[in-house]
Amino acid sequence: MIGANEQCLKKTDILLPGLNLEVKYSFEIDGTFSASYTIENKTGSILPKPYSMIGFPGFSNHRWVSAVATSVEPRFSKEPFANFWEEADADGREEYILLRQELDDTIAQQLKGLVAISAFGGSYVLQATFLSTDQIAKVSSAHVNKPGYLTSHLYVFLKDLPDGNSQTLRVFYRLSRN
Repeated sequence: MIGANEQCLKKTDILLPGLNLEVKYSFEIDGTFSASYTIENKTGSILPKPYSMIGFPGFSNHRWVSAVATSVEPRFSKEPFANFWEEADADGREEYILLRQELDDTIAQQLKGLVAISAFGGSYVLQATFLSTDQIAKVSSAHVNKPGYLTSHLYVFLKDLPDGNSQTLRVFYRLSRN
């Protein structure tokens, strides 16, 4: 059952008959929101090591992005530049990794991603937190500066998913103004 603060999108037979995907968004009264991504295997056989790429916080106008972070490390635009776009333009680089974090043993770990922007007379921070499950084989996150935007993704590699089973990945988001 979906509550008043939830939205759900379900697609069946994705790539294979019986491989179903569901995304459920939940919006909370405290201003946070979450997204749950469920992979359901009804293919009749084991689904070997399913992989998911989930968007972490990111902004299409990276002329405003001045900081990104993982669970273990922040990265700020280098002086004298106010943002990553100016930094990349001055270096003549169009695409490069700002930060990357990889975890092989993710049980009871939290993986965080953060993007900070300065725009419209204020600064804003979008933080995402991924809580791992025991079905994760490997997980990583990366913030990549590209020519027209900054992209941030979570890459999740699951263990084999037996027929009739499902696995849900959940990411919690918080947007704040500083």
